[in-house]
Amino acid sequence: MTRKALPVVLVCLLVVAAAGCGSSKKQTKPPSPYLTLRLCLRHRGYAVTPESAKVRGTAPRSFQFVEIWQLLNQDPTLRRIALTLAISKSAAGAERGADWARKENAKLGKGVVKAPVARFGRYDVLWTAEPGPGDAKDIYGCVRTAAARP
Repeated sequence: MTRKALPVVLVCLLVVAAAGCGSSKKQTKPPSPYLTLRLCLRHRGYAVTPESAKVRGTAPRSFQFVEIWQLLNQDPTLRRIALTLAISKSAAGAERGADWARKENAKLGKGVVKAPVARFGRYDVLWTAEPGPGDAKDIYGCVRTAAARP
């Protein structure tokens, strides 16, 4: 290598090294609040099945649903109660969805069917039957924690 080429090579190596240093940082996104909620529910034995955007689109737009999950406790020793968890963009949208579900449930069997609806901020918990204390504690604990996050 000639003496004239040596500075050029050194400058090129310096530029490559400096560019490589900036790209070595791994950028990670923080977990979404929905992921944390999903993990909490799974940890308590619930299978979480998200509904497709097409299914979500059948709900009135005023409910502002961003996620709808079907939940089922997978523990064979417990009474299995299916429920739906609906997540809205705003608390007002969740309130409209919960009010509508309560009115529809009241119409079913003229009040014979007990299918409670609970709302925590932007989250609606729609039970298919009266939950046992263990189910309510597990579900409400996870949802309250998620609703408390900004």
